[in-house]
Amino acid sequence: MPTKPKLRRHTPAISGGFDATEWAGQELFTYSGGPITLPATAGRFDDLLDFLHGYGSAAGQDLTSQATAQVQFSDMTVGIDGSDFVYLESTAHTMEARDTGQGSVDGVRVLNHLAQVLDPFGFAQGQASSVVDGKNRMTAANPFPRGLFRLHPAYGCPILLDGAEGASNDKKLGQGANATIQSLPIALTVRTATNTLEDALPAGSRCHVRPDGRVAIQIKGSNPIPSPTEWTAKGRTLWARLGGDGSETASTVHSQGADSIQEIRTARPAFGFLAFDRSYNKLRRFTRGRSDHALLSDGSVVSSHLPPLQGWEFVGRVPGPAMGYAANLEEQARRFWLYAQDTITLFPQWGDMDSPEAGSIETRKHVDIYSAIGATPYTETQTIEADIEASHFHKRKGGRLCLRRSPDDNQRRVEDYGRLEIDVFQEIEMVLLDDPRRS
Repeated sequence: MPTKPKLRRHTPAISGGFDATEWAGQELFTYSGGPITLPATAGRFDDLLDFLHGYGSAAGQDLTSQATAQVQFSDMTVGIDGSDFVYLESTAHTMEARDTGQGSVDGVRVLNHLAQVLDPFGFAQGQASSVVDGKNRMTAANPFPRGLFRLHPAYGCPILLDGAEGASNDKKLGQGANATIQSLPIALTVRTATNTLEDALPAGSRCHVRPDGRVAIQIKGSNPIPSPTEWTAKGRTLWARLGGDGSETASTVHSQGADSIQEIRTARPAFGFLAFDRSYNKLRRFTRGRSDHALLSDGSVVSSHLPPLQGWEFVGRVPGPAMGYAANLEEQARRFWLYAQDTITLFPQWGDMDSPEAGSIETRKHVDIYSAIGATPYTETQTIEADIEASHFHKRKGGRLCLRRSPDDNQRRVEDYGRLEIDVFQEIEMVLLDDPRRS
């Protein structure tokens, strides 16, 4: 369901496929005296996010695993229910949401026990669990905000267990999960892939794409990440592919000994990924029949049929150099075409002009509302949000679209500024087909 009624200034992003075979099995750099080597099974990925984290968390690093690692939450389950609300479930304990709130650390939505407002899970202060199918379940009173996700490193998610206040019952679910995650659904999902960039990093490390298209690598450890100029030759070419230019400096975003988080961000957006700074101009659904009919000499008609094709006509606008150096995405658009030859992933909901640091990122896959009949419409990996009434007659919201470039998409492109004398903006026009392989 929609995050909140006022979410009206979200912006889209598109990603081409990512071919990592050049770096498979290659050492990228050294961290804490040991090599960081991309798994040898790394190959062709559907898009940039698929390469970075596979749309999930490593086994043992998802929020449920991190919760159950705490003794008091050993039987706790964290998930998203069929109505798109976060829930906590426990057999052993009743639960009550404490004074949580939505704060900001580096622009990322986090839990802050001092601010009396909606938290990123959607829990309201004082709401309590009830018994559902023999288990204690507490379902959030409000939708969870979309965008980059990070639990407050000190407070986690304060929960009162078993209704009795005191040090033994006032607990902090997820405390110590310090890294920034691409989205809450990804924090809740255990990925099946073991060949992503995250899998090359120490346990507890994370990678994500920022709302502006830049890539961030966060490593769990007390030692700083070396400068990209000190990486191996293969490591430097990968960093350049992710948008780095060698000028980046690593920093400590959370200091807590061995649980510290070191971060390095690319100076520019990743190649093959376009995060638009404004809403799209056009996103129109189309259906194409594939039937042939022939009239025979006796007047009868014969025909042959293939299933119709469906897809999207997409037009997005990127600013040119006339808009200034910082806003110019012209070169980024040109590099995008180098890596957008086949698969395309369209994120209708990525940036947020009202919250540019956190974004409105929705990483779950869109599923058609009719195909969800008899199934769970919302899970940690899928959403029908684009098809519900609250999303009607506005810029599309909801999950990512898995697409391919259509054979009749313009394969030979020229620079076009709408016949303007100055380079104000260019329009990206694409004809895309649904990708049945990823549907």
